[in-house]
Amino acid sequence: MSTRWVSVCTFEGREFDAEFELSRAGFRVFAPWEMDDEEVFRNGRMRRRSKKVARFPGYIFVELLDGHSLYRLQRTGDVISVARRQDGAVLPISDKVMGLLREACTLDGYWLPEAAEVTEKRQASGGFLVGEVVMINEGPFNGFPGIVERIDAGRQIMVVSISIFGRSTSVECSTSSASHTKAMAG
Repeated sequence: MSTRWVSVCTFEGREFDAEFELSRAGFRVFAPWEMDDEEVFRNGRMRRRSKKVARFPGYIFVELLDGHSLYRLQRTGDVISVARRQDGAVLPISDKVMGLLREACTLDGYWLPEAAEVTEKRQASGGFLVGEVVMINEGPFNGFPGIVERIDAGRQIMVVSISIFGRSTSVECSTSSASHTKAMAG
């Protein structure tokens, strides 16, 4: 069964209503959000309140499965349209982009403020972060897991701490000679 994520245009301010309706219709929906503080003048007094707002006003992300109907998606309340290419075909969002979006949020879709900064650092360093567990793929330490200690994005070199005979040793390697693992150093 193949899946693809698409960007769905909704009425601005109605993203969460559209998320609810699409979820009820059987679609898997991802709607990143954040908290916004605003000052409200009520009963002669200024009050501050926080409210949940969409991170991308007017847009949510919907996963289409093989059995899902695009017609049914577009006829759901609060949905205006689906993002399309110039030739009219639905414009899918790559798994890599959706992974980055989901990585920047908590499980319920709350947008982590530092996520954009982390993404920028990751892009500048060839995709690696300090503290990330990596696997060395070339050279004399091929097959050794290690923890990234420092990254020189300009030279594309990083210092990785590996364990040799039970002792921690710092090794310099290029960013192209290491690969990501799922773990983060704690």
